[in-house]
Amino acid sequence: MRQRWKQGLALVLTLCLCAGLLPATASADANRDFSEILNAALTIIYTNEGSYGSVNADDNGAVSVGKLQWHGNRALSLLKTICEANAEQALELLGEELYNEIVSAASYAWSSRTVDSTEKAAISALLQTTEGQAAQDALAAANVTNYIEHGISLGIVSADALVYFADIENNGGSGASKRIATSAAETQGSFEEVTLLSIYNATLTDSVLGKSLYLLRRYRTYTYCRNLGWTTTTLETPTLSVASTSTNGSITLTWTQSAGADAYYIYRASGTTSAYTLAGTVSGGSVTTYTDTVTEDGTYTYRIIACQGVSQSGESERVSVTVEIGFSDVSESDYYHDAVFWALKNGITYGTTDTTFSPGQPCTRAQFVTFLWRLAGEPEPEGTENPFTDVTDTGTYYYKAMLWAYENEVTYGFSEDTFGPNRAITREQAIAMVYRYAEGEQLSVEIPFTDVDESGYAYAAIVWAYYYGITAGTSDTTFSPSSPCTRAQMVSFLYRFVNSEAYDDGEETANDEETADGEETADGEETVGDN
Repeated sequence: MRQRWKQGLALVLTLCLCAGLLPATASADANRDFSEILNAALTIIYTNEGSYGSVNADDNGAVSVGKLQWHGNRALSLLKTICEANAEQALELLGEELYNEIVSAASYAWSSRTVDSTEKAAISALLQTTEGQAAQDALAAANVTNYIEHGISLGIVSADALVYFADIENNGGSGASKRIATSAAETQGSFEEVTLLSIYNATLTDSVLGKSLYLLRRYRTYTYCRNLGWTTTTLETPTLSVASTSTNGSITLTWTQSAGADAYYIYRASGTTSAYTLAGTVSGGSVTTYTDTVTEDGTYTYRIIACQGVSQSGESERVSVTVEIGFSDVSESDYYHDAVFWALKNGITYGTTDTTFSPGQPCTRAQFVTFLWRLAGEPEPEGTENPFTDVTDTGTYYYKAMLWAYENEVTYGFSEDTFGPNRAITREQAIAMVYRYAEGEQLSVEIPFTDVDESGYAYAAIVWAYYYGITAGTSDTTFSPSSPCTRAQMVSFLYRFVNSEAYDDGEETANDEETADGEETADGEETVGDN
């Protein structure tokens, strides 16, 4: 009885708060009281989530229900409350077996509980009863109140940023909301200076909610929050134009200066999608140009916003540009054509200039190990110990790739204490690295290459690569193991590898800001071997 009394009091207090009958909770935005922020957040979250009767039978491993899509054990808790409010009605709608399970289950019992179609219909009916709707309203208000109070406790004072923060927490949990708010605070200088735009931008680069699966909701919520009209706009809206494009996917944008701006945010959408993502940020109000790089043919649309502290301009008019990516030295008839553009699309390597790929240029050891690292998703090295005396600059583009490759025995170096980053990598060295990266097996397969020594360190790798179609040799009978591996051969090895049965490492994701494969020049072939 005491527990029910407490729940009833909480419900009354929450409903009074929603109606504006209680003093506003401390919110540092003097223009908005707590109930106004709460009601805006509730409206937006309801729009993003379900309805009173919504039931997702299997939402990432457990059932989710209701207007806030309460998941797993939280769904169970809500259903218990509804059953307690009118047990007779709940028993009739759910049936004896499901009703008894809900009312007697431990609070943690539904962490992986999914429902069948019959159970789904019964739960939906229960949720839509008067008791079900009242319980959802009360729980939603309590949950969203907690979300907003979490944002206030961090130090966020902007009302529309708090509304956006609440939807982040509902979408991704308290860990995600704190992580994103902290990122925005680091950009702005403090939590008190976090704006709607800055927390939205922080979401776009988040490791979880920045994924494509969530981008449409994030942009939609940002638009809803902006439409509240709570952000003061004092800056002139920039006029955006496209200055130039290039065949390697570089798009240079220019815009008019917005007086007083201290930063510009550039947004991009592609194709027919209406979801804009943050393409980049320019700090300093006097800088009015930005170069964006895309990796696929298509039409790209841009917008730009000027910012000054917590103020922002309106979004500029849309400007679209159509890009056809290509290189003057790569034709469709070349055997490496598809490999080159696969590598470009996946950020494995880029052209040597805006218009050339230089397919015949030798690839260096530093470049090749970097390409493998990008293919792996640019993992952070586990340690910092560097065994190589000829690589001392920790800021060089290949430094992390080299450490990662050494830790994972992809390479052992050119010698015991040198890596030889600027040396041209040989064909057998390149295949050996791919083989080690793939943890390839030893195969008893006959190969046609008369220039490959069975006692050589790379023999097993060459056999494996031949078997899986990663290489066919330089002729019917030769592999040319000691010849420098060209850029065309390099991308072909990697492209064939990821499209072979030997590749089962998951997504081919890689990206790096190093856009010219390093500035190194090859200094001759290496015949000692990568051992």
